[in-house]
Amino acid sequence: DMKKVFLLLCGMLVAAVSFGENFPNDFQAALKLVNEGKIIEAEEAFLKLAGQKAGKRATDESMAQAAYCALAQKKFDQAVEYAGKIGDKPLGTLCRMKILQKQNKWDEILSLSKSEEIDKWPDAMIYDGMLCRGRAYAARQEAPGAEKDFVAAGKNTLSADDKAFAMQNLGDLYREVVKDNCKASETYAAIIKMQGIHPNR
Repeated sequence: DMKKVFLLLCGMLVAAVSFGENFPNDFQAALKLVNEGKIIEAEEAFLKLAGQKAGKRATDESMAQAAYCALAQKKFDQAVEYAGKIGDKPLGTLCRMKILQKQNKWDEILSLSKSEEIDKWPDAMIYDGMLCRGRAYAARQEAPGAEKDFVAAGKNTLSADDKAFAMQNLGDLYREVVKDNCKASETYAAIIKMQGIHPNR
């Protein structure tokens, strides 16, 4: 799950136009450190990239990844500090939501994101934003909001695994919060039909 968080915004690099000449390669090298479990080194690398100021998007992306590295080390205050330096509002909001989610601070997530039009965020961020807010709604027994966000999350990803995970959360919502075993069973069955996997994998 954390690997997915780290790689969340990589696809957005392709669309950026103002990066320094070596930035894309250096960013990928920093991500490689993450994948190798060298989180401290990766955090330092992303901070160095942010300091290069190769462009607004480059700086924001690097700071977000530095925040996720701090989060992986459970340095919550440091992660929040990094997130606060992200200029892009959707990216900064998603980053803070991820930090709060790691601490199970569901009320804070809803306070931060309840009025957010996540469906209007850049495509690469909609799934994670919807899923995170949906889980917060579910944790607070607010079924309508959770259902809406889980459904939207599933519609805003091309990944079969991500779609199945959103549906898993939706099925759990029906079973545990709505207390509708019929709907839950139908949702789990849809996962099995889609991927041929056991829904509780």
